[in-house]
Amino acid sequence: MELQDNYTRLYRWIKQRHHLVKNKLPPTIGVLDPDGYDDPIRFLDLSPLEQVVLVTWVLNTLAPSKGINYADDSYSLKHYFSDSGCGFYIMNGMFKGAMLVTGFKVADKQSKNWCFNIKPSSTTNLYRTKANIIDKKIKY
Repeated sequence: MELQDNYTRLYRWIKQRHHLVKNKLPPTIGVLDPDGYDDPIRFLDLSPLEQVVLVTWVLNTLAPSKGINYADDSYSLKHYFSDSGCGFYIMNGMFKGAMLVTGFKVADKQSKNWCFNIKPSSTTNLYRTKANIIDKKIKY
């Protein structure tokens, strides 16, 4: 019952922040991305459970920093999520929306792949974890 309550509370918090993903792209992006795969509003296409899982992963995995991290962008970060134990396929825009909902800052909203204010150690640890998982799957 407690897990259900936590899920419900987190989804209410996310839902209160849905306005953060609406109309966040400059008009020129629609020309470059006619299908809208990179539009953060795609976050709203996820089911409530998928939104909770993605936001939980972001909050538990990526630590905010004062400066922007240009080493990893939304496209590479979405793959880290998809490859994680709780991950599933998401579009670039869905990941961008999750980052907006969780309060991360964006360097340049006109670029296709966004960079955020995340600590480099967050992605370094993800890379190491992914490398270890791949290494264990390979039989020498």
